[in-house]
Amino acid sequence: MAPDLQAQTFRQSRKLTNAGLRSDISYVKGIHNVKAGVTYEHTFLTEDDKIGIVDPTYLSLFNELDAAANAISGTSCLDGSGKPIAAPCTILAPFDLTRGGGLASFHGHTDVKEIALYVQDTIAKGSWSFNLGIRGDLYRGISHATQAEPRLGIAYNIKPTNTVLRLSYARTLETPFNENLVIGSTGCGDPVIRYIAPPPNLPCNLER
Repeated sequence: MAPDLQAQTFRQSRKLTNAGLRSDISYVKGIHNVKAGVTYEHTFLTEDDKIGIVDPTYLSLFNELDAAANAISGTSCLDGSGKPIAAPCTILAPFDLTRGGGLASFHGHTDVKEIALYVQDTIAKGSWSFNLGIRGDLYRGISHATQAEPRLGIAYNIKPTNTVLRLSYARTLETPFNENLVIGSTGCGDPVIRYIAPPPNLPCNLER
C-alpha cells in the first residue's frame, strides 16, 4: 500500500562547529562615544543524508528524458510491466525501497568564513542622541558577498514624561541559513537528488 503523505524517506545527520574571534575598542571624549571593532567567525559544516523512495507508484510518474535531460511529455521511463527502461527510472530504481533497493547517500562539507568591521560614534547633546556608524561584512561560503552597511539613529528624550522618540536606518547583509546549506546549494548536482528533490519531471532548483 502506498503511503498517504510522502514518497520518500529522508534521514539527516548534520554537524556544525563554530569558532571565532572578536575585538572591540572604545574612546569617550566630550559628547562623543566612539567604538570600533572586528569580528571573525568560521563555521565548519558537514551534512550526511540518506534518502530512499517509499511509494511503489513513484517511478510511474516520470517521463523519459531527451538528450538535454528534459522530460519528454507523454512518455514513461517504465515498460508495460513496470520495469525501468530509461532515465530517470533506471537511476532511481536502486533507491526504491519498495523494489528492494537501498538508501542513497549524500555527503557534503563546506567552510563558511565571515569577517565584519565596524566603527560608530554616539553623540549625546542635551535631550538629543545621534548614532552614526558603518559596518563592512565579508561572507565567504558556498556563495560570496561583500557589503558596506551604513547606520543612522536619532533619539530625543522628552524628560517631563520620560518618553524617548527614536528614528533609525540600517542596511544589513542577510547571509544564508546554515541548516541544509550544502544540500540546498549543491544537491542538484547529485544524480539522485536532482530527480527526487523536485516534483517529477520538473527541473531541480533547491534554492527556489
